[in-house]
Amino acid sequence: MRVLICADQLHQRIPGGTGVYIRSTLRAAKSLSATPEGPSWILYGSRPRSNSEDGIASMGFSFCYSHFSNPLAQRLWDLGLDRPSAEYHHYHSFSMGGPRPLTKVRGARTQSFAVYDALWESQADTYPSSGRKWHRQRFAQIRDHADKIVTISSESKRTLISMGVDPEQLEVIHPGSDHLPSADLEAGKRILNDFGVEGDFLISVSTLEPRKNLKRVMAAFSAVLGELGGPMSLVIVGPSGWGGSLEPAKNVFLVGKVTEGALSALYQKAIAMVYVPLEEGFGLPVLEANAACLPVVSSFIPSANYDNTLVVDPRSEGSIAEGLRRIVVDDKLRSALVTQGLMTANDLSWAETFKAHQRLFVKVASACG
Repeated sequence: MRVLICADQLHQRIPGGTGVYIRSTLRAAKSLSATPEGPSWILYGSRPRSNSEDGIASMGFSFCYSHFSNPLAQRLWDLGLDRPSAEYHHYHSFSMGGPRPLTKVRGARTQSFAVYDALWESQADTYPSSGRKWHRQRFAQIRDHADKIVTISSESKRTLISMGVDPEQLEVIHPGSDHLPSADLEAGKRILNDFGVEGDFLISVSTLEPRKNLKRVMAAFSAVLGELGGPMSLVIVGPSGWGGSLEPAKNVFLVGKVTEGALSALYQKAIAMVYVPLEEGFGLPVLEANAACLPVVSSFIPSANYDNTLVVDPRSEGSIAEGLRRIVVDDKLRSALVTQGLMTANDLSWAETFKAHQRLFVKVASACG
């Protein structure tokens, strides 16, 4: 059985958490290739503009491309044009992007799509209007025509059911926590030196966009800075998204996108993670910090369901500030969060994520064959 996998998120300017999910699942698939079981995967996406942007080819799978690069490829896919030419039995997209779903026809090839959240509805004011419109149209197509929809948490599953998705259509496949490599200590040291970060620091990891709530985090940090001992900094890691730029403040450093090895090093050197988005489909940075034995302050998001974080109100600067104070000064709390966080991370692996997809593809193809 051959499965065509749309991994086009790897060719996006900012792959985000979906890109991490795709890349980590594909790496797990390759690591298990010595004892192959189940369907074989062929990757598909838009044509890269250059070799340096070719995230799909770098994964080591068979692959094929659209005739066009994004955003033209996505526009054609939205019109039902430029369909993949590869031979396959089942189609799966790791995001809502890529070719739109085919109309269901008995005996046709089966198809599944990932819908990790519905933030374009619940956090509509943090999306541009064009993005909201596109997500609504594509979601309706997926809901009406996909054989299966993969989501990332039980919370997202409940949300999608409330939006008209048949419960039998849904499959929850959790992410793993074991995707970051060993720490590149020299790269981490170089980043801190280049930005002039001295002493202890808190770390926040996310794309810089309104939903990530970084302006409130920065304000809360500034409000409580004098109570944290010194010197203390906030290091914000991640690429710029949309919605206006953030302005650095006292002891706040915007270091941009870093390599995975450098991120591991920063986790190792930080004293705590701060991750308080307004809402998330899951929240992978929490698992990354859990795996790195780093205590976490977070909003109540799916990845924070196991007492593995100190939960604060993301809309209250006072609540965030108190969380930052406690995570720094309360050693007993820090120890408890590290222990519970590591237990949470150890229960989630990308190998299991890959195997769950394999089982799903076989089940769908068998049921519809």
